[in-house]
Amino acid sequence: MSDQSEDNKSAFSWHKVFEGGATFVLIGILGGVFATYMTVSQMSQTVNTMSHRLDKLETKTDDRIRSIESDVRDIQIIQARYHSDD
Repeated sequence: MSDQSEDNKSAFSWHKVFEGGATFVLIGILGGVFATYMTVSQMSQTVNTMSHRLDKLETKTDDRIRSIESDVRDIQIIQARYHSDD
């Protein structure tokens, strides 16, 4: 009878060990999922910020190109007038 009682106590302690280990693993998994979510969220914000900056850069570049094209046209007109006076 004492062997059966010791087996029950042994089985009971292994159950507690398994339960504690499972809890630890579950907490680790949940922590990992939360950390991944936070990283992706921050990365998304960073990508949005970079995208906005690139859009602004593209707009500034387009404005500069239009300005240069306008200056080139003005110079061409001036050159055409100068050569026509010859």
